[in-house]
Amino acid sequence: MNLDFDETQLMLRTQARDFISEKSPTILVKEVVLTEQGYSPEVWREMADLGWMSIPFAEEYGGAEMTFFEVLLILEEMGRGSLPGPYLSTMLCGMVISKFGSQVQKERYLPEIVSGEKIFALAMTEPSAGLKPGDFKFKATKGLGPKYALTGTKLFCPDAHIADYFLVIARTSPATTDDNTVGISLFIPTSIENGTIRLIVISQLWVKPSFRRVIWVHLLPCICVKIICPSFVILFFNCT
Repeated sequence: MNLDFDETQLMLRTQARDFISEKSPTILVKEVVLTEQGYSPEVWREMADLGWMSIPFAEEYGGAEMTFFEVLLILEEMGRGSLPGPYLSTMLCGMVISKFGSQVQKERYLPEIVSGEKIFALAMTEPSAGLKPGDFKFKATKGLGPKYALTGTKLFCPDAHIADYFLVIARTSPATTDDNTVGISLFIPTSIENGTIRLIVISQLWVKPSFRRVIWVHLLPCICVKIICPSFVILFFNCT
């Protein structure tokens, strides 16, 4: 097995390293992370122009049809050079939609991710702070037609304060004694009626503003798009 980078991957890594060194020097990073947004929208747009948001997606949605490995190359260079931004959260949510979403959902959301127009945040962690399927209590109650009522609390949702969309882990039915993955699904709130999404600042935390948030979600009713089956969540939590 050849584990060497190919020419395209080497070029991408060099491009990322040079770009981050120029656009996100240490002095600038210290200023950016203390702003309300916690990232630079201008740099984000330039990243989109370079095609970084298009890497793992199909050409029909404007993507480059590369792999998650190329995304990891970008993330590695971001860590090496300290480039703050919602890249990881947006790519993760986009790849879930790409793999499990319907054709309509892909056509709606993926081009907006590829262009850098929209940002996603993953609403996963709950007050229990557990990552096992049984730890998820956030409720999704079926309403009329496509409507669901989402009720519960999500904590420490990176990039929530700048996100255009949320990918929310919720439970449509209680866990059973035989299978605690029953009822776990993902939703994208698309229209809020008489509901709220409130971002609460935790001022005592020293971490950067993009993590200095608690997302408290109470949506009732909320038109949500249910996009995946519990099998994905099982795979997600079995990853080591």
